[in-house]
Amino acid sequence: GPGALREAIAALLAEWWEPMLAEPARLHQPDYQAYAILSMCRALHTLKHGTIASKPAAARWAQATFPAFTPAIAQALIWRAGAPLEQFAATEALIQRAVREAQKSRGPA
Repeated sequence: GPGALREAIAALLAEWWEPMLAEPARLHQPDYQAYAILSMCRALHTLKHGTIASKPAAARWAQATFPAFTPAIAQALIWRAGAPLEQFAATEALIQRAVREAQKSRGPA
């Protein structure tokens, strides 16, 4: 159900993505930036709606919901292997946003 999906996403963000903020070496790689940006769109969508959306659908929703990230999301959607992608700051900011939203959805410990 929706609650279980939210909890699973919150756990994934806490266990995998939040630690990456302290050691962001992977986030400097274009392929990982694209993956992370689209994954955060999907995570944020699931946290909000309690459903799983495709990455393109979640990206469109995130562009409408978080307009500051629209350029980075648009670039991630069209990124292809071997192409540059210089969205490190946006990638980090999206991960931070998703982690904060997950923490809010879990409530006080």
